Amino acid sequence: MKSIVKFGVVCLLSMGSRGWIASAQETQLPVISTERPTVGNSPDLIPGQSLQVENGAGVTYQKKQYVADLPETLLRFGLTNQVEVRFLFGDEVYQRSNTSDSHSLQTMDPALSAKFALGKPNSIYPRSSIVGLSFPGGGSNWTSGSYDPGVTAIWTQTIKKAYFLNEVGGSTLTTLAGARRMSWAPSVAGGRSLSETVTGFAEYAPTILANGNLEYVVDGGFSITIRRLTQLDIRTGYLKDSARFHALFSIGYSVRSDRIFKSVSRLF
Repeated sequence: MKSIVKFGVVCLLSMGSRGWIASAQETQLPVISTERPTVGNSPDLIPGQSLQVENGAGVTYQKKQYVADLPETLLRFGLTNQVEVRFLFGDEVYQRSNTSDSHSLQTMDPALSAKFALGKPNSIYPRSSIVGLSFPGGGSNWTSGSYDPGVTAIWTQTIKKAYFLNEVGGSTLTTLAGARRMSWAPSVAGGRSLSETVTGFAEYAPTILANGNLEYVVDGGFSITIRRLTQLDIRTGYLKDSARFHALFSIGYSVRSDRIFKSVSRLF
């Protein structure tokens, strides 16, 4: 089961966080755009002078063994409309095997990253890019014990205004067996806006780990926008590692404020 959590760590570091569909923002109303709940990232940035908080919880399960993690907290600060700074807190990861009556609770690595606006939708150039660095602050079972840099490029295609396709390519330079090695994490997510407040998606997200193993996620789900700047999300599917398939399920929420920085600036 260790490879399950390591897979999640690779996705988080190489892509900055758990990605999400934000092309709905381009095809429908200009509502909140988040990095939840998919593996691949959204191409969008939050507006300048905004603060966004994204949280959630996820579980993977197979043959009476499961791994749960939360709170999946990502803080996003909009410096300008073209640049945002992000901090990913280390998740608490609980692993348990009923067959051997063993369990553990440890923390994942935190990560600091920046996201930059680049091109436009339906272009050969990436819509945006994320550059990040993880810190070895997690538990010994879930960290490489080093500072691991990562970079991600995100493209988006829109079709007939309601449909979208997001393509993500990311890589992380991590330490394995005392040597620096590269892992790769591409993904593709497609879907459509079902209404002004509901978006559905399906995703395929493979990862080539630093040890050469191939793991992937196949999942799907929905996001629901409420109060314009608040989003609820749900997804389900499976994760395939080198040994077996694992069912997965996650839920989460995201909230954005466009007034915090403006209120602080008025004090000065």
